[in-house]
Amino acid sequence: MPEISPALARAYDRGDAPFLLFYCDHPNGASRAWSRTGNLNYGGYIWRGLGILGRVSGVTRSTNLAINEVTFELRGVPPTTQTQLADLVRNRIAQLTLGAISKRGKVTVDDDPIVDALLDYQRLSVDPKSGSATIQLIGQQGFYVLDRAQDLACS
Repeated sequence: MPEISPALARAYDRGDAPFLLFYCDHPNGASRAWSRTGNLNYGGYIWRGLGILGRVSGVTRSTNLAINEVTFELRGVPPTTQTQLADLVRNRIAQLTLGAISKRGKVTVDDDPIVDALLDYQRLSVDPKSGSATIQLIGQQGFYVLDRAQDLACS
């Protein structure tokens, strides 16, 4: 996991509020979300606020050469959206990037994602009482990321 950029470090030093950006190359269209509430207009895209409804697990920092399983989870998905998200995600990309937002709304985002995962599969579980679902996207980070970094360095 790389160190944060100087611009993001300055934003954190100023007291800007931290957040995460999530991007997924989903078969039904790109999915963009951020870890705060409301919508964020950044980079020409609208990032939907997930607040406490999103979670990421399995992210580790290590110097060992290993492939780590990463799970991206979204809770409270309404029944109307569930059928759109039921496609295969194998070999799709999911990224997680650090950012900060000032009280005036100035957004600073790190140069590189802290997680760059190659997705393998997804799980969908539905709450029988509410009908809302929890979707988990499971992928791997590790050698894929090392290969990608090597390709970029050689080009």
